[in-house]
Amino acid sequence: MGPMADHGDSKRASTAAAILRALSTLAPDRRKTGYDVAGSGPTAMAWLGALPSNADDGDPLKAAGNLPGALIIDPSDRLQALQRYDALNPDAVDLRLGWLWVVGTVRIGGEPVLLRLPLLSRPVRVAQLGNRRHVQPVTAWDLWPLVEDPDVASQLEFDAAFGGGALDPGVQQGLVDKLPVLRSWVQRVLAASGLPSTDQVLSPTDPEHLPVDRLHAVAGYGIYADVDADPSRPKETLANWSVNPDASSSAFGTLYLGPPAGSLEPGAAGSTPITCPFPLTEHQRDVVHRAGRDPITVVSGPPGTGKSQTAAAAALHAIAKGQSVLVATQSTMAADVLAELLDRVPGPTPVLFGGSERGAVLAQKLADGIGAPGTSDARGQEREATARAGRLTAAAATDLGDVAADAQWRQLAPELPLLIEAAPRLFDTPATASVADARKLVLRS
Repeated sequence: MGPMADHGDSKRASTAAAILRALSTLAPDRRKTGYDVAGSGPTAMAWLGALPSNADDGDPLKAAGNLPGALIIDPSDRLQALQRYDALNPDAVDLRLGWLWVVGTVRIGGEPVLLRLPLLSRPVRVAQLGNRRHVQPVTAWDLWPLVEDPDVASQLEFDAAFGGGALDPGVQQGLVDKLPVLRSWVQRVLAASGLPSTDQVLSPTDPEHLPVDRLHAVAGYGIYADVDADPSRPKETLANWSVNPDASSSAFGTLYLGPPAGSLEPGAAGSTPITCPFPLTEHQRDVVHRAGRDPITVVSGPPGTGKSQTAAAAALHAIAKGQSVLVATQSTMAADVLAELLDRVPGPTPVLFGGSERGAVLAQKLADGIGAPGTSDARGQEREATARAGRLTAAAATDLGDVAADAQWRQLAPELPLLIEAAPRLFDTPATASVADARKLVLRS
């Protein structure tokens, strides 16, 4: 059986490596969209064009005091791709809204440089609102970085022009040519940046479709990623995984090749008692059982349906069986939620990696608990802890019973004076008094 099992494991490992290499070949090296708005390589951008204005100066996202405005727009494939990218980085604002784009090749320091940059930009969040997208600004507009004089840049930001409300969707070039304030402001920014002037400001046109042999200024809005829009580099990552001998026994291997030989087969949830202080529904208990048995367990649902509590319950149940648990999340916020749930429960302090505030708190808690090792009766402490847990459970049950009795009494209190008046003899001995019997007597009378 040994050599045959080894042969099966070897074949499984080579099959998993071949699948990973094939996926690496198919994976994109980078998203190349032709935009270089951040100056650090190609990034993705969704062109919006002209937008309905809701302010006197034409800025559809003008801040009213410290309360920024909002904008609802129809989705596009590129905008949805950016929204998905932004959802992978909830702790950082990586999307920006750009206004008035400059496109073309110029010479900076004697070298030709291709520009595709907005004169103004601001960080934004993009959320889904039904089948439309809700664009929420985070901070105020910033002038592009090519104006080096801070006083000049501050004045240009203050004088920022948005067309005075004339640049609604469908605007024609003839109308844009009649906006002298807008054209003058663009020329001032270009001059302060040491760049040549442009003949005119073009009506909203996707910058990707403009020639780059000379400089163009284009009115319009676009949402773009402020950093490389493909940070995971799937091609390189998949290629690296293909040489990992343990890949075949991972969740990836289970998805493609089924459970490894000798592993437990998926089946109905077991009846082993779950060790967890959280109240769980039947579905949550089923998930906890499966998480401890099946190679992969997938749980999905909208916010507020108990996914975090279920994950914490699965971790606590595994810890109660003497196992260790690694929990990985896509965001610091999700890690903090799970760490807080786990930290509420008596027992080992969870170790949280990352830069969150809760990570520092837990690290300090761990450091405070470090002391000189000493001898102790571990089994005696375990028995005492079990006994204490039993006493607490009994006390909680008694307390809940008292609460239920109090609630029942409050519900019956308004009715009792009438029942006592109708059937006083029945209540001579309170221990044997029955409200139900009193009600029957009242109904008979």
